[in-house]
Amino acid sequence: MSNPVGLRVNGLNFTRRKMKTRMRRLKNMRGMMGRMLVDVQQVIDVNFNTAGGGHRPARRWKALKPATRKQKQAEGRDGGILIRTGLLRMAWIDRVTNNTMKIGSFARSGGKLYAKYHERGIGLPQRKILPTKNHTRRIAMLHLGKHVKFSVNV
Repeated sequence: MSNPVGLRVNGLNFTRRKMKTRMRRLKNMRGMMGRMLVDVQQVIDVNFNTAGGGHRPARRWKALKPATRKQKQAEGRDGGILIRTGLLRMAWIDRVTNNTMKIGSFARSGGKLYAKYHERGIGLPQRKILPTKNHTRRIAMLHLGKHVKFSVNV
């Protein structure tokens, strides 16, 4: 790993300018973005395995209704939440560039992409699969913190 980039915080505008300059100096952020993506994918896996327990703090998914549990049992399927066919769990695509990381689902039912309905709670109980914004920020700062050294002068 290269030497950390030093940063002294004196004022907001000064800090913004310095951060832009220092961020340009970081090389090969694609590797860092890839490691962040792995952490996000692990959160998604834990959410499916624990019904929402991968979030920090944990945000458990609403339990299945008794009728849904009965229907799943009658079909001989797993009793897990959001695991009827397994398509949603397996249908994640990702893309990493030098300064971005994107992840999304291509799972379709009846021609509609349906991850957003579960993620946002549109017409069904909300069951967030992706990490929250704050959780994602913490993941980013964990990885970025390995490259940037902060000092605050008051």
